[in-house]
Amino acid sequence: MCLGSEGYAQSPSRSKAFKAGESTFRSYRYVDAISHFSSVLAADSGNIGAAEMLAYSYRQTKKYDLALH
Repeated sequence: MCLGSEGYAQSPSRSKAFKAGESTFRSYRYVDAISHFSSVLAADSGNIGAAEMLAYSYRQTKKYDLALH
């Protein structure tokens, strides 16, 4: 079983937001990644990949309480 956004159709705006989040995440720009992944999750709360990267970004910015949500 594969979880995440790979097998699901996304609207162009969500796909763009997710890709922007991935790019900033991979560039260690966690504050920017938080913004992008929060937008993705506002539109699609079931996006496991965005939720995982958002939680990791919160941990990296020492916002531990937010990483637990």
